Amino acid sequence: MYILAGLAYFGAGVLQSPTLIIIAVVLNGLASPIFFTTNMNIIRTQTDPQQATSAFALFHTAFQGGFFIGALAIAGIVDVIPLYYVFLGIVVFSFISMIINITIPIPEEK
Repeated sequence: MYILAGLAYFGAGVLQSPTLIIIAVVLNGLASPIFFTTNMNIIRTQTDPQQATSAFALFHTAFQGGFFIGALAIAGIVDVIPLYYVFLGIVVFSFISMIINITIPIPEEK
């Protein structure tokens, strides 16, 4: 869904389409809770109860760090290219994430 949202954001910028921006926001809004729920479930089922707190903290720290680094990068990039091209980065990183998630097997539930 993040891939489709990124493409919709890009298309909305290129075509100046309010309909595409609404679609992009809805897709992004659906993708985020799925992402968080899936990751929380994986952490809950793949860690010992004593490790779960540390795993949750690591996940949230990495995720928030990504937001921070992304915001800094975008602040510099938008001076050079139009903003809608930045949304193609969502597509690229979503593909990379999808490939990583497909190739790394999830161990069986403890």
